[in-house]
Amino acid sequence: VSFGSPAQPVARYDHLDVTYVTPQIIASGLPWRQRSSVKSLRNNIGELAYMLRRNHPSRFLIFNLVAWKTHYDYADFDNQVVEFDVDVEFPSLKLLLTICKTLHCWLSMDPGNVAVLHCSNGVRLTGVVFCCYAIYAGLAESAVDALDAFGSMRVPPGVSGGDSLSWIPNSSYKRYVQYFHELCYLD
Repeated sequence: VSFGSPAQPVARYDHLDVTYVTPQIIASGLPWRQRSSVKSLRNNIGELAYMLRRNHPSRFLIFNLVAWKTHYDYADFDNQVVEFDVDVEFPSLKLLLTICKTLHCWLSMDPGNVAVLHCSNGVRLTGVVFCCYAIYAGLAESAVDALDAFGSMRVPPGVSGGDSLSWIPNSSYKRYVQYFHELCYLD
């Protein structure tokens, strides 16, 4: 699996806050009822659902990482949503492993399947989960590789001087992804 654009060309939706971090994994802003806005890191539910149905009919699964604080109608996405209640800055390692296993199972079922990861801003928790999955699935050799890959795909050019690690608010995020890497590669 490579990082970047999907294997198949898809229609562009520049007004949506969505990024293909791999051909099968989309990082998304929070779905909500108001207008989509890349700047606010949020996507109108109807517009996001339309984009997913058009580009990935019956092949998408949304991973709501902050179900405890987001309330939207899953019927808008044909109920193709799984909830994970991460009510703190970082999920427990046990929950993170469960998320990674669920994500891996979904993506392995069919090469046409895509997963849409979102938290409240589509960056921090989404980034941590993506990085840990990249390590779990062998897409990244190290925590730094995973963090850098996510940042280079998800953080707009010019933000914080264009540094691909600018999305990380503090060293705790790096440390947490490193812990997960060590857990995955225990001898």
